Amino acid sequence: MRPTELSSTSAWNPFTSNNPADRELEAICADRRAAFSELWHRWGLVTVYAPAERMHKILGKSEDGTSHFGVKSALPSFNPDDVLVVTHQGSDPRPSRSLWVRNEYSGYLRAFMSFLREHHGYRGGSSLAAIGYDVDHLRNKARTPDGTYIRVEPVASAANRRWGSTFERAASHPGFTRKKPMGTVDWFIAAKFQGVFPPRSPRDKAGLKRLGLLKV
Repeated sequence: MRPTELSSTSAWNPFTSNNPADRELEAICADRRAAFSELWHRWGLVTVYAPAERMHKILGKSEDGTSHFGVKSALPSFNPDDVLVVTHQGSDPRPSRSLWVRNEYSGYLRAFMSFLREHHGYRGGSSLAAIGYDVDHLRNKARTPDGTYIRVEPVASAANRRWGSTFERAASHPGFTRKKPMGTVDWFIAAKFQGVFPPRSPRDKAGLKRLGLLKV
């Protein structure tokens, strides 16, 4: 069963398969999405892009509410000038480890699969494309200065492609087009990662509710 088409009122339905390797990979993606969403809702200031000289300043927040900087490290077989892993406190890789690539780097799909093997212990032979995911930069590459590291995550292909023009129109707003050297997640990024249609405006109550920003 492939992910379904999406409307402005629906959410994407995850891929289902009888293949154990597919199911394991989908579970990892779902866990990463849930951990990211929980941290964003609890804290909000989740960094998704930064210049090389600030990669040691990626803030995280522990469950007890304390903030701390992540530790950057290389991913085996990859040049740290292109690919970095940031590790925050905690042994669970879902909320504590993330993969970052330079915006000019083209090998991010291969790097992300290597990251899943290295940090999530994935040994199956499935691919993200096979289960309906893209590896996506959580900040538009064209809207970051050269040399910026951007966090990459598995995003549902249905959301990424079906709503691409909507995300791009939102991102073209003057408030988003400035090439800031460092920044945190906004609701458009969060919506795409979670597989829900983004709010059309700060007054879009249905959209805010879809994203979990409005409870009633």
